[in-house]
Amino acid sequence: MSVASILNSADQWRASRSAQANALWAKSGNEDAYLRLPQHLIDAACVAEWLWEHWVSRSLKATLSQLWGLEEEYVRRLYCFLAGTHDVGKATVSFQRLVKDSPRENVLLPPLYDVGLSLDWPQGEGPDRKFPHGMASALLLRQWLADRDVEKMRRVAVSSVVDAHHGFTSDAQGLANFAEAISGRQSCFDEIATEFLDSMAELTDIDEVLEEIDFGDVPVADALQLMTGLVIMADWIASNEKAFPYTPLHAQRQRLEEAIAYINLPGPWIPLDVPDDTVDLYRRIFAWSDGFQPRPVQAAVVEAAQKTQGPALMIIEAPTGEGKTEAGLAAAHVMGQRCGAQGVFLAAPTMSTANGLFERTANWARRSSRQGEVASMFLAHSKNRLVTTFESMRFSGIGEDGQGSDTGQGEGAVVATQWLCGAKTGVLSDFVVGTVDQVLMMALQARFSMLRHVGLAGKIIIIDEVHAYDTYMSQYLYRALEWLSRYGVSVILMSATLPPSQKKKLAAAYASQLIEDAENAVEVLDTEGYPLVSVVDATGVRATDVEQRPTDTEMTIHHLDDSLSELASTLTEQLDDGGVGLVICNTVARAQEAYRELAGHFPGEAELHHAAFIAASRSDKEDSLREQLGPSAHRGGLRPWRKIIVATQVAEQSLDIDADLLITDIAPIDLMIQRAGRVHRHHRPATDRPSKLQSPKIYVRGIETRIPVPRFDGGATAIYGDKLLLATLACLPDVFRRPDDAEGLVREVYSSQLTIPEEWADAWDVACADDKKKRDRAEARAKTYRFPSPTYAANLSDLFSQLHSNTETVGGEERGNAQVRDADFTIEVVAIETTEYGYSPLVGDATVLEGMEPSAHAARQLAASTVRLPARMTRREVDFDQIIDELEGQTPGEWHTSSLLRGSVALRFDAQGTATVGRFEVSYDSECGLCVLDEVPSP
Repeated sequence: MSVASILNSADQWRASRSAQANALWAKSGNEDAYLRLPQHLIDAACVAEWLWEHWVSRSLKATLSQLWGLEEEYVRRLYCFLAGTHDVGKATVSFQRLVKDSPRENVLLPPLYDVGLSLDWPQGEGPDRKFPHGMASALLLRQWLADRDVEKMRRVAVSSVVDAHHGFTSDAQGLANFAEAISGRQSCFDEIATEFLDSMAELTDIDEVLEEIDFGDVPVADALQLMTGLVIMADWIASNEKAFPYTPLHAQRQRLEEAIAYINLPGPWIPLDVPDDTVDLYRRIFAWSDGFQPRPVQAAVVEAAQKTQGPALMIIEAPTGEGKTEAGLAAAHVMGQRCGAQGVFLAAPTMSTANGLFERTANWARRSSRQGEVASMFLAHSKNRLVTTFESMRFSGIGEDGQGSDTGQGEGAVVATQWLCGAKTGVLSDFVVGTVDQVLMMALQARFSMLRHVGLAGKIIIIDEVHAYDTYMSQYLYRALEWLSRYGVSVILMSATLPPSQKKKLAAAYASQLIEDAENAVEVLDTEGYPLVSVVDATGVRATDVEQRPTDTEMTIHHLDDSLSELASTLTEQLDDGGVGLVICNTVARAQEAYRELAGHFPGEAELHHAAFIAASRSDKEDSLREQLGPSAHRGGLRPWRKIIVATQVAEQSLDIDADLLITDIAPIDLMIQRAGRVHRHHRPATDRPSKLQSPKIYVRGIETRIPVPRFDGGATAIYGDKLLLATLACLPDVFRRPDDAEGLVREVYSSQLTIPEEWADAWDVACADDKKKRDRAEARAKTYRFPSPTYAANLSDLFSQLHSNTETVGGEERGNAQVRDADFTIEVVAIETTEYGYSPLVGDATVLEGMEPSAHAARQLAASTVRLPARMTRREVDFDQIIDELEGQTPGEWHTSSLLRGSVALRFDAQGTATVGRFEVSYDSECGLCVLDEVPSP
């Protein structure tokens, strides 16, 4: 069967359909335009064929072939057949009658009557029975397969793909009830459906494939999930009216060519060949100048990548400043080039870190791609339209030579095409930078999860700061690693401070799909080396100790009374000759409190950073801070003589800044080390630092009492739990040598054999019991919406069981989407200020008259003026419901027409920056961000 056989025969196939088949409508447009069902089916089949040949990567084809137990050519035929029959359920009275008593009835139904079709209800259908066309497609295909003697379990599995083409499977009981209701009936519509199935089977030459399926193992959820995602992709493209007009004007070949040109879907990544010399690789893909050498860990990572056998998990543990991001991308290049990967997904812990990595990754993607090749790129989080570098990429053209206008000689190009910039389609781009949630949601039961699986299954996945994920999020990460391993996806995990127990769990999750007795196999990773590069592949588990850089600094650690006066006096003493002090607090409220105190002592020299600032302001503040405290800023220039930064945990990961002094709330040791990485971070002239702070110092606060047993600030206890805080305090040294002490301290704090002071014994036992309860609860909660392991997911319906059983009206699914982080369900608002004649964004110069649609400029400023309400405001369901109702009432109705504002809710502030919602009064100002001023006590 030739590659283009479906397209070559498409016009003949369509012309050969019966008058009754051609009378059926599939999609209704404006005025009298509509798309006939045969045209939509052949469009989808042709798109599937094009996608297989031009978009599906070599690695994804191999994965599908392995999971289905079929040759790649047979998988191609099956894909085209299922895409070409996915809407056969529209050949039913239930679907055709959807336009009854509507303005479209007089256009869409007369052609049916003209060919003698009656819309009287047949057996099993009726006005009181909803018969979704996805379910109808599945049952019609299932019966057709039965007539071809395909074994029952196999025909149920194959038909579940078309059943789920709207993003989830039908309820099993509903399917069974309808199957029984229509069994044995005689219907002219069923005869039309059989015509479609018979003719599409002949067109795609599917009979040999069905024989192979009947002979092999029953397809299970992994194979079905990926196939469904590809069918949905073909259906969505074929359903795009601008790509495939509802009034066909051309032969199918021209129709397809024009549609593909409109969709503008670049093919898979084609990387440069990997040079023999590791130094040459780094210089090429990162534009390093001659003489610039990769660090030992960077060289070790490339060497390890070259030795992997098939799909692999790589864990890179190295201190901050070792270039782990570049190492991970270099490893992805090597692994991707060997397996024919679609591209790379780089996952960061927060939006801010993702934004910071986007341009760096885009530059790497251009340099790593062959000259003249074009790849697609996407920034995967909800605020991507506000990121200038991504937004400009969405509108960049491709030059005549196939390169983007901003690429250098010898590079490929990356573009963000319109079709691939959707919330659900973005992950299908070749290169994606986003928050880790986008990967964790691979293990989340949610509608259209199969598109996410297709998007990730062909890529190399890089996850940064992997230590940052708590017990709850880790459950999703473990399960995602199982599915990625099952799909043959290579994964690279990076961390500066990864507890050994966590590392082994991550490795065991991935290894579970590759090797026997994974739990025991990963024990070899319990080694004391640092930096360390660990690998899991089909040949086993191994770890490589890497040469450690020399000690770059020794930090003395001091303890500080938790009073604000002590905080201020310490900074006054230490910064009397200037310098940069970094104060990290565990909560926003605590950071605001510290800032107010310090702003009075250091007027104009204190600055606050946390997540409760309006999005645009937070980004601007962080950009300014990086510029002032980055590696190229020096005292007497951009680096200020004296400055105090008060921040929350955003400083652990998002801010590449260099302070002279750190005062930090107590936190788990791995996070303390991360925070210490912001002190004396950059090599700089001695003149950049005051003489008193030539040697770095760390002060630890947040401990309310130390004797006889430590009692911690309530915020620290709520976030981290007393067990880790007690363990950290017990192990905290007087001097921290970086990087020498990092691995040993993390290992000691997280050890099950930790020795703690005798007088803490009772408190330690209570803390350990509380920690176990919290972990058990987190693991139990995580199971609610989490996918089953691919080992035990037999049917496609196993991946959507919660969507059928959940009855919450706001959305079981919407709430489920928040399940990958163990956090209270919070509300993001657009902060606006009421003016005399309308409103303005709280940050920005745009004005909007009440009742008028916002201009593009105003909409962009409004979309950037978002802030998330504190969790305590919406933790109680009664508060949540009341606040949502009030916010919806404050939201201008005209926002529903704006792509940037649709679905947002507004919180209206007065000219003094205060607002009331529910039982809370809040304020906002540019110095402190959002604050809760007052609340009426709960009834």
